[in-house]
Amino acid sequence: MSEEERPPRAADAGDDADELGAAAGAFDLEDPLALAFALRELGDRDAALAAAERSAATGDRTAAAVVACWRWCTSWDPALEPDLRAGAEHFPSARGDLAELLIRTDRVDEGRAVLERGMLLGEVESMLPLGNLYADVLGDEAAAEAAYRAGAELGDAHAHHNLAVLLDERGTPTPPSSTSASPPPAGTRLPRRRCASSTRNDRGGHPPNRRH
Repeated sequence: MSEEERPPRAADAGDDADELGAAAGAFDLEDPLALAFALRELGDRDAALAAAERSAATGDRTAAAVVACWRWCTSWDPALEPDLRAGAEHFPSARGDLAELLIRTDRVDEGRAVLERGMLLGEVESMLPLGNLYADVLGDEAAAEAAYRAGAELGDAHAHHNLAVLLDERGTPTPPSSTSASPPPAGTRLPRRRCASSTRNDRGGHPPNRRH
């Protein structure tokens, strides 16, 4: 059978097996939450959420925080506030999502306090949204610069981009990027990456370090 005549399904199955094998090498699939992230990495978000929910049902607080974040980034449901609050100390993106919820529901000061705590703890997930809040809502360019710079130093390409925009508006040279990621399109500030799993990219990233 020629290559042109070969059924595409067989090739697709091989591609899926290769992707699953790569995921298995990157994640500890004996950990239910790691399995959830591996499924998300493969683009199966429904299965990933179901796996995270199973992990959360066993009492895993980190998994519960991940579930809350994944639900928030698809629903914007304010009813998730208690779950995000509970998860903030277990999964850094839960803190960022909690702040976003608070800001969206006209509690800007509380949202800022949540992000400032995240920045104090060294959580890169809080730095870009804090910079955006200072720059675009509170009008404090110095505080925005500090937040963007902190995120950029930890390798957040979006924080570096927003820092560059801010400095360009002042005519100040942009510091070199500490990340190898491709720079975002120039010209406008970018919003915070919204999904809880965005530690590496918007498809899932790596499971978080668990906090006890």
